[in-house]
Formats: sequence, structure tokens, C-alpha cells
Amino acid sequence: MDWFNRSYSCGSGGSEGSGSIGAVGIPGILYYDANSIMNARFSTSATGEFSYYDKVALDYLYESLKPGIRFIL
Repeated sequence: MDWFNRSYSCGSGGSEGSGSIGAVGIPGILYYDANSIMNARFSTSATGEFSYYDKVALDYLYESLKPGIRFIL
């Protein structure tokens, strides 16, 4: 979830830059979610469980592949 700026989870780094390839934002999710297991690095408080916004992203991605599959109940 920190695809656009690694400094959020890594403490350093910066913008991944702009271009025509790479990550694409998903409607309905935050630009950064400290609780996401999809960050480049876990925080020390991470539980290893999908965050709410991880589930929103998974629902968005998998609904088109497998209608009826839901991660958020």
C-alpha cells in the first residue's frame, strides 16, 4: 500500500516516480495504510492480518475474476 512512496514504511526512500507502468491506485483505499500487510515493510505493531483496506483492495481485484468472492463480510 506504500507503492508510491517507500518512506512511509521503510523510513527512507521516496517517490517511486511517475511512468506508464507500475502500480495503479484502487478506488476506495487510502494512499497509505500503516496496518496493511501489503506495505514494503511491516511495522513492529503489525498483526499479520489483512487490514480493512487490504480487504477492500482484494474485493476490488478479485470480484472481476470470481464474482461472489468477498473478503469483507
